[in-house]
Amino acid sequence: MKPTKGYLRTKLADGFDWLRRGPRTPGYPFTANWQLLSNFIYVVQTTFHQWFRPKGK
Repeated sequence: MKPTKGYLRTKLADGFDWLRRGPRTPGYPFTANWQLLSNFIYVVQTTFHQWFRPKGK
């Protein structure tokens, strides 16, 4: 089955709804789901930078 434009739009909307839902961290403006995503992106970014950092330094 080939994904259609409506299907992709639904998936994106569901993803943003997931980010908006979830428990609120006290004193913090974002939901815990945003924190999970942010921490995951940080881990991927730092791992990538460690793997591909210049070797001569």
